[in-house]
Amino acid sequence: HLFNHDSKMINPLTLVSSSGSDAVIALDQSNYQPHSTTALFDALHEAINIICMEVDALKNNKGKKPEIIIGLMTDGLDNVSSRYNASDIKSLMNDLNNEGVIKNSVIIGWTNSNDLNEQHLINLKDEIGFNEYLALNQDPKSIREGFNLWSQRAI
Repeated sequence: HLFNHDSKMINPLTLVSSSGSDAVIALDQSNYQPHSTTALFDALHEAINIICMEVDALKNNKGKKPEIIIGLMTDGLDNVSSRYNASDIKSLMNDLNNEGVIKNSVIIGWTNSNDLNEQHLINLKDEIGFNEYLALNQDPKSIREGFNLWSQRAI
C-alpha cells in the first residue's frame, strides 16, 4: 500500500521470490512520490484488514496458518487520518498476534530533524503494537542497509 492523504494498493498479498521471479511491483519514481499529508492510521487499518481476510481465507479454505511480516515505511507521523487511530491499529495487531500469524512487524522511519525522529518511532511502535522500529537517514545507502539488516532478522 502506498499512502499519503489516501491509500492505494500496488501489490496484493503474495509470496515473494528471492530470485525476483514474482509479480511484485517494485517502488520507483513512477509509482512512489512522497508528498502531502500522512493518513498513516487509515492506510494501515485498511492494509491490516486485508491481511486479516487473507489469514481467515487461508485457514478456512486451505487449513494453513500463514506467517506474516508487516513492514511500515513512513517519513512522517499521522496527521490526517479521519476514520482510525493508533488504538484501532493496536487492536488489529493484537488479534493477529493472538492468532499466531505475525512473525514480525517493523516500522521503518526516514527520520529528519522536524517531522520524524527516533523517539517518535519508539512511541508509534508502542502505540500501534509493532515489534520493532528502524530509524534511517533519508539517503539510499542508509535505506538499503536498513532493509538488509531487518530482512536478515526477520528470516
